[in-house]
Amino acid sequence: MISAKLFQKKLFDWYHSNPRDLPWIGETNLYRIWVSEIMLQQTRAETVIPFYKKFIEEVPDIDALAKLSDQKLMQLWQGLGFYRRAQNLKAAAQDIVNHHNSRFPLHYHEIIRLKGIGHYTAAAIASFGYSLAYAAVDGNVYRILSRMFMMDRAFTSLTDQQFYRDLAQSLLDPKNPGLFNQAMMNLGASVCTPKSPNCEICPFNAYCLSYHRGSVSVYPPQKIKISLKKRFFHFILLQNSKGALAIEQRKAKDIWNQLYQLPMVETGKKSPKEAELAKLFTKKYPDLSLKSLQLINSSDQKLSHQHIQAFFYLGFLEPSHTKICKAFHYVLPKNLKNFAFPNIIVVFCREYVNSKTE
Repeated sequence: MISAKLFQKKLFDWYHSNPRDLPWIGETNLYRIWVSEIMLQQTRAETVIPFYKKFIEEVPDIDALAKLSDQKLMQLWQGLGFYRRAQNLKAAAQDIVNHHNSRFPLHYHEIIRLKGIGHYTAAAIASFGYSLAYAAVDGNVYRILSRMFMMDRAFTSLTDQQFYRDLAQSLLDPKNPGLFNQAMMNLGASVCTPKSPNCEICPFNAYCLSYHRGSVSVYPPQKIKISLKKRFFHFILLQNSKGALAIEQRKAKDIWNQLYQLPMVETGKKSPKEAELAKLFTKKYPDLSLKSLQLINSSDQKLSHQHIQAFFYLGFLEPSHTKICKAFHYVLPKNLKNFAFPNIIVVFCREYVNSKTE
């Protein structure tokens, strides 16, 4: 088995020869480190870059984040997905302001208590910001260790997660923990990738057991595929006499919580009859008097555990119905950009609504 010293030397030599240009690498500002790590949870670095830059520009510090309105927060996060991360980020900022005098906590055990922060994120922040000797184990690091040492353990149970954290900790350079963690992440992202890894240029190919036994594709152990829950959302496009569109804010503790949407009902099947759908809208919005519906578009979006199929309709009101519905906000198409919507609605508005209302 490779020694920790040799592991560190091979890793650092590779890292210095293969720099990665990302705006948060080498950052020492704890707030910026924290924001970047939250954004990087379950999201590729290349996707995060423009969101990170804009967020830091408009929300420069913890106090600004703690005071940020929910609507503005969702606007800045729109398109990045996993919106609960943004809500947790603001809640943690308010905690820091109220209980830590607006200063980011100094110790790992304090950092991990913040909302939205687990072992990996706490270790990353502690090592990057304070040079504390904690190994940060994310999917990239887990993949490297599983392949290199032919570990059949998955990363699903708490016991196995702790096993990989202990293994990474045994290899960590306590004098340069931030450099070590960043190098491991970079190696997993650019060389020891999930599919088609570049084993020939890996600094550890002489020591990687799965490489030498021709079984790299077997590691890490395959996760059990999660069956995606299918959901059918039916959105209705309604305009008042001034051309403003009806929108509403999602309040349920469900996907897209706090984001805005067009009026919507959910059904258990893909294509309900128009009359059935109209009744569902009337039941949900009692003062909405629909005459008919016309299907104009459809699209779908796969999330981590759900497959959303969306259908968009023009809504025609009864002639005697002058007011659409008190439950809605009414927004001119040019002002939709001031509200945060799920991406599936953003695309629809861009392709259909804007073209029809210009």
